[in-house]
Amino acid sequence: MKYYFKTFFIFFLFILTSCSSIEYESLSIEESFQLAKRNNKKVFVIIGNNDCKKCEKLIKSLNRNKTAKKVFKDDFICLKFNCDDSLGKELSQITGCAFFPYSCFFDNEGNLLSLRVSQDKFDFNNIEQNKVNDYLYRELFKIPIPYNQFKERVSNSLKAYLQLKSKNSNFIRDTIAFNYAKKSVLIHPYPYNINFMIKLKMENGDSTNISFLKKLFKDNYI
Repeated sequence: MKYYFKTFFIFFLFILTSCSSIEYESLSIEESFQLAKRNNKKVFVIIGNNDCKKCEKLIKSLNRNKTAKKVFKDDFICLKFNCDDSLGKELSQITGCAFFPYSCFFDNEGNLLSLRVSQDKFDFNNIEQNKVNDYLYRELFKIPIPYNQFKERVSNSLKAYLQLKSKNSNFIRDTIAFNYAKKSVLIHPYPYNINFMIKLKMENGDSTNISFLKKLFKDNYI
């Protein structure tokens, strides 16, 4: 009797584990990275919108992928954001979201490790080793920098945002955030990082180079 009970229990656990879905946290951007740091995990984000049917397909396909489920459970804090909401809009601007679903993998410091831009084969056991096809990258993003520089731009913009949300003293927080945003602009100026620098300068009563930054924005995006 004990043997049958043990066999049934093991079978039940197997079925339960197989049927379980990837858990997505309901957290803000900064809270998710704080949680990831506390648990020594990375961060996985899906950005979509209200009409994103492909987002639903992606979530279902990930739940059917045993390797993906194990990796996400063991190594990642997972989140879903809607770009029609304020937080989703902020993150889509930071990351340069160019399509839906937009899947990003970060370390807990805010460095972009990889994007998943198609349903092609993806190695979930070696996230950072996944490359984006050059042609596909150029067609989707249409920006004049290679993929590695794009990753650096996104990483610095996100770290600027996270720093601004930190509990450091205002001067230290703003200085570090500004330096990250400046690194992002030097890689490739785009609306988010330019406006981030302008807003931070104005909030601190610093008018130096604001006219230059506004001209930079106007010359590139108006």
